[in-house]
This record gives sequence, C-alpha cells and structure tokens, in this order.
Amino acid sequence: MATLLKQVISMTENRLVSLEFNRYRLVDSSIPIEIYLGKNERNQDSLLFLIQEDFPLELAPRLTSTEVMTVFINKRQASGDWVLAFDLQDEMYHAIFCSFAENMVTFMKEPANYKKPFDAIADRYGQWQKLMRSHRDGLLSINEARGLIAELLVMRDVLTPKYGKSKAVASWKGPIGADQDFQFDDVWYEVKSVPTGKNSVKISSLEQLDSSVFDKGVLVVVFIDMTIPADARAITLKRLIDSIYFSLEGQDRYIFESRLADAGYFARPEYESGGYVVRQSSIVLYAIDKSSPVLRRSSVPISIVEAEYELSLVALNRA
Repeated sequence: MATLLKQVISMTENRLVSLEFNRYRLVDSSIPIEIYLGKNERNQDSLLFLIQEDFPLELAPRLTSTEVMTVFINKRQASGDWVLAFDLQDEMYHAIFCSFAENMVTFMKEPANYKKPFDAIADRYGQWQKLMRSHRDGLLSINEARGLIAELLVMRDVLTPKYGKSKAVASWKGPIGADQDFQFDDVWYEVKSVPTGKNSVKISSLEQLDSSVFDKGVLVVVFIDMTIPADARAITLKRLIDSIYFSLEGQDRYIFESRLADAGYFARPEYESGGYVVRQSSIVLYAIDKSSPVLRRSSVPISIVEAEYELSLVALNRA
C-alpha cells in the first residue's frame, strides 16, 4: 500500500506555491472543507481540496489518474493538512472538467459529506471515471438522450405521485444494468420513447418484458417529438433534471446523481438545442402479465440466446 501511495502522491511544493500566488480562488467559504478552482503550475484547469484530516491509505487505489485527469495528493508539512487536486490533462475535455468541478463542489456542500470528506470525494470521482470511460466525447446520442428524458418524465410524472420521491428514485435501476428501467417490490416498469403516432416499440431483449422475479409489469410509452427551444412546451435534459434534483434531498439526491452518471449524463450546452429539444405529447401505460402477447424466454428455442423484436401496441391492454 505504501508503494502505491507514493505513486499517487506528488510531493512537489509548486502546487502550494501556486496556491499562495493566487492561481486558485476559494469557491465557497461557508463550508468546513476548503475548495479551490483555478490553474496549476502547468496552467491546466485544476480543482483542489484542502482537508484538515489524515488521508486514509486504503483510498489510494480509488484516486488514481486517468488519461483525462491527473490526481495529486500531498501533505503540507507546515500545517499537516492535505491537498487533493484533480488536474485536466487535455484541453479538449474542458467542458467535461467544468461539469465535473461544478458537480463535485455541489456534492461536497452536502453536510453528510463533511464527516468523511476523502471517502465522499473518492465515491463521486469513481462515478465520473465510469462516465468518462463510456462517453469520452461527453455527449449522449440523440436517441440516448430522448430515452433518458422519457425515463425521467416517467419518474417525475407517473412514479413519484404513486410511490413517493424516495421510492421512485431508488427504483431507477436501468442505468446500472437491470433488465427493466424501474423495479419495485412486486412490479417493474419499462420505458420506451417513440414519435407521436407510432404504434409499435422495439424490444431489445427477451428479458425486457419477461421477468422471472416479477409476475407483472408495465410498459410505459412516452410519445415525444422534436421541437425548438422557443416552444413553450419544450423539454430539455438539463431543465428536466433540475426540476427533479431540486425536489430531492439528502440520500435521494445522491442516488439520483449516481444514476445520471451511470446513464452517461453530465450537463452540456449541446443538450439545450437541436435534436435534443423535445415536446411530450402523451404517456400511455400498458399492462404486461402472463397473458400478454410478448416473447418469453420459456417459449423460444434454447438455441436462441438473444432476440430483438418490434411489438405492436394495438395488441396490448392499457394499465
């Protein structure tokens, strides 16, 4: 562990000199953790934490550098506190770094994260590492973004009124690899986004509408179409996410943000224009049970490992 820690820690005093010569600015003086944003000695974008606690050695493997970001950990000999800095390696990822810095600052303002700041920072950094690995260019495709919008609309407008905010957020399992987008104790919800007027949806796996755990489910079809930002009913990812995020508190916010990271989302100006701006026309729920005309694992030959199919909505019963 000591060897690994030596690889992670940079003992250069330049980082401390940079701080003293105002290359950084204090982001928020109202919280017990000092957070600085600025440029390091190599003139790279840098987010720096000054923490008056000992660094837990077991966290070293979780705070390693990547191609996008370098992690520096340094103990100040004079004061005994620790400097933890994240430095951008390539200017082409500046937008990603700005979103990362904003998200980290917001996250560390939560009082619960003061107790073990290094653990909290390591957890959130881990989420961003996953995001950067899966979407290096920083953008979801238009179809991915519309699918995410549909799931969030269902969370806000269908599931929250029925189950409450905490259960609605906790049930969002699609971004972490579950077969269905939302899973509760006895029912699942699978969300599909299609243009207005379309009477079928694409089912991407046998398991999507056939769960061995739940006897019943709901297929939720969200009809959305492209529009312009000036449309009074326009929906954008950021505005929709903000409407949900600011309605949540504490652990619910943390889970929500973690799922967004798993889905590959972080705020970008591109999501406010072009094909990313949509208008919702309706949300329709279809009941899926043992009598529904869908493909099931038990009804296909064992030699068929995976299957995709187009499902007619006319053949389904409304929930």
